[in-house]
Amino acid sequence: MSFVALFARQNLIRAAATIGTCILKKVLIYCDEGVSLEGLRQTALTFGEVEHVSAKDLIHKNWERDAAALIIPGGADIPYMKRLRGQGNLKIRVYVENGGVYIGICAGAYYAGERVEFALNTSQEVNQERELQFFPGIVRGPILAPFDPASLRDLL
Repeated sequence: MSFVALFARQNLIRAAATIGTCILKKVLIYCDEGVSLEGLRQTALTFGEVEHVSAKDLIHKNWERDAAALIIPGGADIPYMKRLRGQGNLKIRVYVENGGVYIGICAGAYYAGERVEFALNTSQEVNQERELQFFPGIVRGPILAPFDPASLRDLL
């Protein structure tokens, strides 16, 4: 387990214990179209026991009260936008505004920005606004290396 993942997990457990609901709350991980299977596996290993939720779950179920955190893992955020647009994003936003924890990993972090500029001037270009807008700015990438579309072979 990486230091960052361990730190995040410890802080999540500490936050839940502080409010006295550690046993009652669940860590939810988004598992729907666009999610990388390897990213999902790695996230579940990092956070331990998680409950998988789909876009339909987030839109139609009352998950907010029982969630210690909502994790949106890596993959491709355009399918996230397609499935969560409107009511799904509104429920996520209200959850966070009421003190809920949102953890965005890779595409999940891009998804939380006001605007995504990804792989500009390539066949994988994404240049669009997003609804959540937890970060009031442009989220740009990739930063360290050219994007390899083969890395998305395992998407749900």
